[in-house]
Amino acid sequence: MRFLSLASLTLFTSQAAATPVVVDKRQGFLGGLVGNLLNTGYGKVPDIPGAAPRKAELQNRTPQVQEAKTVKIRYGPYNVPNMGHKGATGESGTLFNYPDVKIERPCEGECVLLGISAGLEYANGSDANTANGLWLHHMVAFTVGENRMDPTCVGKTSLPHMVIGSDASKSERFFSSGNERSQARFNPPWVKDSMMGYYLLPTDKFAFIVDLMNQNMEDKTVYMTMTYDYVMGRPAGIDNIKAIWLDAAQCGTSEIPPKSQDGAYSVKYGWTANIEGDILGAGGHVHDGGTHLTLKVDGNQVCDAVASYGTGGGGMGGPAGGMGGGAKAAGKPAAAGTNPTEHITSMSSCFGEKLGVNKLVKGQKWELEGFYDYAKHPGMKHDNGKQENVMAISIMYIKNPKF
Repeated sequence: MRFLSLASLTLFTSQAAATPVVVDKRQGFLGGLVGNLLNTGYGKVPDIPGAAPRKAELQNRTPQVQEAKTVKIRYGPYNVPNMGHKGATGESGTLFNYPDVKIERPCEGECVLLGISAGLEYANGSDANTANGLWLHHMVAFTVGENRMDPTCVGKTSLPHMVIGSDASKSERFFSSGNERSQARFNPPWVKDSMMGYYLLPTDKFAFIVDLMNQNMEDKTVYMTMTYDYVMGRPAGIDNIKAIWLDAAQCGTSEIPPKSQDGAYSVKYGWTANIEGDILGAGGHVHDGGTHLTLKVDGNQVCDAVASYGTGGGGMGGPAGGMGGGAKAAGKPAAAGTNPTEHITSMSSCFGEKLGVNKLVKGQKWELEGFYDYAKHPGMKHDNGKQENVMAISIMYIKNPKF
């Protein structure tokens, strides 16, 4: 099973979690402990001689901001086990939720992120994707700092924050991607009245959780890439944004054992809003077998993100604004001349008139529900024929007051 319970991981972290987190001193210890326990012999390795440059400046992807810059940074490299290797979680060919807390920022001092996207490459810079057996199953980016707070996990024991050696009162998830690798645009076309960006303070640090899959029968070493759009300083007219992470397995691994091995079912999560802001948009993420994901506010449906299936190599799509997850195949790619397996290639998102609410207000009752139907779309299965764990996630971005 892919699932790792909160209780099982707490065996490794309960003593440290009993006292307040001192982020700078404990990040490396706790993250390294969890990463080594679950990925023995694999993970981050020394740079490969002759590899493509670590950092490259690209053409500005935000031309409406003339002083903006776009830069690609390569992280890792990460050694990913082959399909013949089963890790501590029982998954084959998986680098499982590996914490990396030594992450270079694209800009130092005060700056504003305008967009971001993730990728996966071999040492020479060529694409590592499903065509050659590599999946960016998912990655999660955190900002760690005294002014950071993750609204849906603050005050709770939160596994993803513990994995990076922090807690939800001193760090926040701000971006995630899967194998769809879509660009998070913090200034999408449907927002006309103002510019927006994700503010970074001089003291903020980045941390990642990296989850990769290798469908080859030999180990592979790859670099995860992040392409950032940013502008230095605090330009006038750019409002700060914040991500609200809604998850059926909130504050856990995001993975839930399927309720059924066939037929239809749904998984839910409820949250009472503890922060306010103008809502910019939301979208959904489910795994193969999923049909759609809904959001309700005070009992009224305000979003229905629908999954589209195809045989393209991109993997599961994520909502506009940044959240996505890869469609993690359990077996080998279809052989030439056979019918390729359909996977989720995209999911619709909710914004503007498609979103039935425009204000996040304290006290609102939010409900996320992810729907699965294996009769309509086959789910991903383990080698033993059992359905893999599933997800139901939505990231919603709000306009947040400047700090």
